[in-house]
Amino acid sequence: MNNSILRRAFTLVELLVVVSIIVIVLTLAVPAFSAMLRSSERSLAENQFRAGIAAGRDAAIQSEGGDGAAVFFFEPGGRMSIVPCVQVATIRDRLAAVDPMTGENATDRDVFVPLANSEPVQLPIGWTVRGYAQAHSFDQGAEDPNGWYDGMMWQGRAKVGNWVFPENGFYDHNAGDKGRSRQTFMVRFKKATGEIESADRRTCLVIDVCPDDSFRSQPPWDEARLDRAENLALIVRRLATLVNDGRGTLDSDSRWLGDIATDSVLTRPVTELALCEESKVAKALGFRGLNRVTNSLYDNDTTDPQLPAKTPTLDPDLITGNLQPEDVIDMINRWIEGRLEMNGQVVESDARVFTFQYYAGQVEEIAP
Repeated sequence: MNNSILRRAFTLVELLVVVSIIVIVLTLAVPAFSAMLRSSERSLAENQFRAGIAAGRDAAIQSEGGDGAAVFFFEPGGRMSIVPCVQVATIRDRLAAVDPMTGENATDRDVFVPLANSEPVQLPIGWTVRGYAQAHSFDQGAEDPNGWYDGMMWQGRAKVGNWVFPENGFYDHNAGDKGRSRQTFMVRFKKATGEIESADRRTCLVIDVCPDDSFRSQPPWDEARLDRAENLALIVRRLATLVNDGRGTLDSDSRWLGDIATDSVLTRPVTELALCEESKVAKALGFRGLNRVTNSLYDNDTTDPQLPAKTPTLDPDLITGNLQPEDVIDMINRWIEGRLEMNGQVVESDARVFTFQYYAGQVEEIAP
C-alpha cells in the first residue's frame, strides 16, 4: 500500500514545472487582464460622460420654463458627477467689483437648479472632465470683475484659454457667504429644441445646497432654508422675486441667492470638454500621485487634514521641482492638447477631447 501511495505522488521536479507554468501563465494573463479592465473602465467612463450630456439635453427639450444644462461637479474624495439642470429664474446679482465699462456693480444671471426626480450621472472613480474656458472668459479683476475662476491660482491667465477643473467642492461649509470660492462649468442647451446655446456665454448660478446647516439658524439664511425645500425650483423662484424686488440690500439678497451664497456655484457655458483619468494627468506632469483626501491635484485643509481646502489650490506637496501653479496649469493645457514636451520629447496624452454639433446638440470626439 505504501508503494502505491508513493507511485501516485508528484516529484519535486514535477511540482517545480507546474509552478513555473502557473507563473508564466500569470505573467502573460495579468497584464492582459489589467488592460482589459482599463479598456472596460475607459468605455464605461465615456458611456457615462455621454449619458450625462444627454440627460442635460433632455432636460432642455422637456423644460416648460428655461434652458437646460449638463453641469459638472466634483466632490473631493468622491467622483465626478454630471447633473442635469433647468433654468428657473434670472436675478440681478452682485459683481466682485464695479465694472469699469458699465459703472455697474451688478449683472443679470440666470439661475439653474437640478432637475427634480433626476439622479446625477457619475463617472467611474478617478475619471474627471475639464472644460475649455476661452480667452477673456475668466474674471480679469478691474477689467472685468465677473467672478468666474478668480482664485489666486488662475490670476494672470485670463487672456489665454485654459482647461478648468470643477472647483465647486472646495469652500468653507460652515459659513453662508463663501460661495465665491465655488466655480464650475456647464454645457447649456436651448429649451424645447435641445440645440447648443453657443451665443450666450454669460456667467450663471447653479444651486448646489451645502450639506452643513450650522449657519442656517442665523439671518438671512434662517428665512430661506434651501436645505429643507421639498420643491427647490419653487423656493428659488420665490427668492429670485424677493431679490429682484429689492428687498433689503443687494449684499444681503446675494447671501440668499447670488455668487457669494454658499449654496450657489458660479458657472459658465463651454462647448469643449476633455475626459481624463486623473492619475494619468498627475503622471504626465511628474507629480507625486494625487492628494489622498481629495483624490485630485487639489489640496486638502491644512487645519483639518481630513477635509478639502476652503479655497481651491493645487497641492504643493505633489509638485516636483520649482513649478508654480501657473506652470502646472499651462502644462495641463498642453498635455490635453497633445503639446506637452519634457526632456525634448512629446508626452503622450490619452485625454479625449469632445465638442458638440450645434443643431443636434450631440457630443462628438475631436483630435486633440
